[in-house]
Amino acid sequence: MMDSFFMEVLWSLQTRTGRASKDENTLQNRQLINKYCEEFCQLYRYRLIMIPGIASNLEAYIGRQMLTAYINNAEM
Repeated sequence: MMDSFFMEVLWSLQTRTGRASKDENTLQNRQLINKYCEEFCQLYRYRLIMIPGIASNLEAYIGRQMLTAYINNAEM
C-alpha cells in the first residue's frame, strides 16, 4: 500500500474527471478502485464530492492520512 493508491481512491470519489496516466501502477490502482467504487457508493449511500480549485496538496495530505489509518488498523 502506498499513499498514491489512496489518492486515487479520493480522486475516484470526486465529481471531476481524472487526469490521463500511462503509469502501470496508477492504471492497476484505478482498475481495482473502479471494480468496487459503484458498489461502495450504493452500499454507504455516498455521493460524489467536489473539491474546488487546485487541491493537489489537500488530496496528497488526505491520501497520506488514509494510508496511515489503513496501516494502523491493519497492525491492530
